[in-house]
Amino acid sequence: MPLVDPLTDTLAGDSANSHFQTLKTKLGTVPNMYRTLGHAPHVLQSVISMGQAIRADLDPKIREL
Repeated sequence: MPLVDPLTDTLAGDSANSHFQTLKTKLGTVPNMYRTLGHAPHVLQSVISMGQAIRADLDPKIREL
């Protein structure tokens, strides 16, 4: 059992749900890692932004490392 339970759509606030909807559109689902980060929507947004920056700004060889 996880120490922090992932948020369901009904328990998530508006900010987290907004991010969840975006992830559902892009991925088809919301992985539990993001649902758990939904407890702190600012952290969730930061993790999403960091992932986007890594995919967009790093050379593929460096990104793989």
